[in-house]
Amino acid sequence: MEVDEFRTYSELIEESSTLAFPGLVLAETVWQAVGSSSAFRPFSPRYVWKLYEGEVYKPLMTSPDLKSKLNELLAVG
Repeated sequence: MEVDEFRTYSELIEESSTLAFPGLVLAETVWQAVGSSSAFRPFSPRYVWKLYEGEVYKPLMTSPDLKSKLNELLAVG
């Protein structure tokens, strides 16, 4: 989690209706203070988290060179 999302407890509470940050870990007391969203799962004793499912790695789409080569192959087929 980048600190630019919220830096203080009061900012976290203000944003509590939109806590959609995958991988966010909260103390149970904080989780209860922000509404006990069912999107969070047990993480460790006294902590919950919003499951982080990872990123989708698409190297052919992120590299302009590989993307153009892929487009060439698709145009031929």
